[in-house]
Amino acid sequence: MDVQPQVPSDPSAPIREVAAGRADLAVSYEPEVLLAQEKGLDVEAVAAIVGQPLTSLISLPKGGIEGASGLQGKTVGTAGIPYQSELSADDPPDGRPSLVGYRGGQRRAQPASGP
Repeated sequence: MDVQPQVPSDPSAPIREVAAGRADLAVSYEPEVLLAQEKGLDVEAVAAIVGQPLTSLISLPKGGIEGASGLQGKTVGTAGIPYQSELSADDPPDGRPSLVGYRGGQRRAQPASGP
């Protein structure tokens, strides 16, 4: 089998490469595929590498975060994928966590979204 793997600097690039016909297959996260489809890219998931999602919520034990209410006033690091800002959608306006996204290798702060 002749396979030529390529590692992009942007996690959403593999999907765009497939959509543009420059790659035959890409490895990506499930939410990225759904977001690409919402944007009109003609791509589809054809297989799963693992049978369950791999996204985890991670904190230091001393952070005291045991549930969603523990996020109040905290900073949440994300990959910058839009659905991740929904972590704070139900928090009260004065207690929304500050989201810090990482997209395209650059750190960027963004206010939490919500009503």
